[in-house]
Formats: sequence, structure tokens, C-alpha cells
Amino acid sequence: MGERGNLPGLMRTILLLEYLAPRSSGMGFNEIKALFPDAPPSTVSRLLKALLEENLLAKREGEKNYRIGSRARLLGEILCNHAGRTDLLKTAVRNLAENTRHSAAYFELQDWTNRLVVKHEIPEAFLYMPAGHCNLNFSSHGFAKVLAAGQPDEVLNQLVEQFIPLGERDSYRKEMETIRRDKVCINRHDDRDYYCRIAAPVFSGDAFAGAIGITVLGEHTLEELEKLAEQVKLAAAEAAAKIATFNKP
Repeated sequence: MGERGNLPGLMRTILLLEYLAPRSSGMGFNEIKALFPDAPPSTVSRLLKALLEENLLAKREGEKNYRIGSRARLLGEILCNHAGRTDLLKTAVRNLAENTRHSAAYFELQDWTNRLVVKHEIPEAFLYMPAGHCNLNFSSHGFAKVLAAGQPDEVLNQLVEQFIPLGERDSYRKEMETIRRDKVCINRHDDRDYYCRIAAPVFSGDAFAGAIGITVLGEHTLEELEKLAEQVKLAAAEAAAKIATFNKP
């Protein structure tokens, strides 16, 4: 064993990731334990807990199997030189969707439109327009409201004058102030009454970059939506960190 014998946790991690990587269905605890016949169950449990906390493994609520986590996927993409800015954002959007069990997306303002850059849809949840497509709905679309709130005042004023009806402009500007303050938008009745959008701003350093969030179907209490909003804000921080990684020289 030599020096390798002094690092059993590291060697077990490498072996486990090698076994899990090609298995889309993941592995159960007993299967994983069988990889390490010399380790007691408590040791394997501690290893799995540590890898879950570091997002090297993932385990969906209600499922028994462990899978490759988003951080391990991203490391693989970076090592293979396949990770661009959009790829990095995909992991943040996917994590948000999987953690909340609601379809998630990332939007940016482009040529005075709301452009969907990345999406990750959950089965039997909301279906977004295709990535790369745009819309002009700034008045009632939750992602677009966050995009508008993230703009400098002179740009926001142009958006308001171009897209917001005259009688709604004062209330719209007040809503922009609230989004800027709270760093999140809970749009309880978006452009349709049967879903709510929750979106948060994403920054690249000090500069506004875009909006990440989820679309929640059906009726939910304000408390439930506020809990989801906290997860969306965490996803915004994750997306900002990934953009910073991409921008790092």
C-alpha cells in the first residue's frame, strides 16, 4: 500500500467516483459498502455525508441511490476543457431545479429583450421556451422584473417608458426598489394566474449579470414561497461564484 495506505478516505473517494461516474441511476448504500469490504458501515456513512456536503455526490429526497454531484461534474468538464460560461451556469440552474423540484432558468437582458440562456426542467413541472429565445414582457414576467431592477436608473427609465403602461409606472418603480433591496422577486401571479415565479439577481463582481429562478405551479402559501426564495438566493450566489471562476485569468 505504501503512502496510499495513509490516505484511505481519498482512495475510497476516487474509487467511488470512478464507479459512480458512468452509472446514471446511481448506487445504493449496500452497493457502495461492497466496494470497501474493510470499512465498517459507519465509516462509509461518514464518507458519503462528507461528499454530499461538498456536492461531489448528490442524493435526491425520497431516493435511495447516490449519484455524481454537480461539483464533480463541473470538475470533469473543466479538466476536459469543455466548460464555458454557459456550462458553468448550467450546473447552478440544474442544482436549483433538483433542490427545489421546480423547473429553473437563467435569463439575461439582451437587445431590450429577456433572453433565456439556460434552463433545467423537472418532469411534470413548468416548461420554458427553448434556450436562446426571448420575450418582451417586462410588466408581469418575474425574471424580467429582476433584469429591469438590475439596470442603472437611466436604463430602467427607458425600459419603463417603452414597456410599462403609463398608469402602472409608479407602482412598477416601487417594485424595482423592493427587488433591489431584498435581492429577490416573488411574483405570485406571473403572466398566468396558475404559477408563481421566484427570481434573484446574479452578479459578476459588482456588475449585474442576469436573473436565476424557478417557476412554481399551483397554489402555495407565502411561507412556502419564502422558503423557496431563500434557495433561489443561494442559487444566485452559486451562479455568481461560477461566473467569477470563468472570469478568473
